[in-house]
Amino acid sequence: MKTISDLRDLRPFGIDILTGEADALSYRLLCDLNKRGVDIICEALGLTEQAFHDNYNSSNGACASMMLT
Repeated sequence: MKTISDLRDLRPFGIDILTGEADALSYRLLCDLNKRGVDIICEALGLTEQAFHDNYNSSNGACASMMLT
C-alpha cells in the first residue's frame, strides 16, 4: 500500500503540484501531468484526455495540466 503524506509524493505518479490558488483553504492546486498522470486521473475520474489543458511548464515531461481539488 502506498501512502501520501505530502503533495510531493504524487510526483512518481506523474502529478506535479505547481502552486495553490489563493483561496482560504488551498483547495485548488494547479498541476502539470505527464502521460502516466493523465492516465491515472482519467481512470480515477472517468475523464478523457480531451478534458485537460496544455501543460504550464515543460519540465518533467509534462503534457497536460489541470486544477486538482
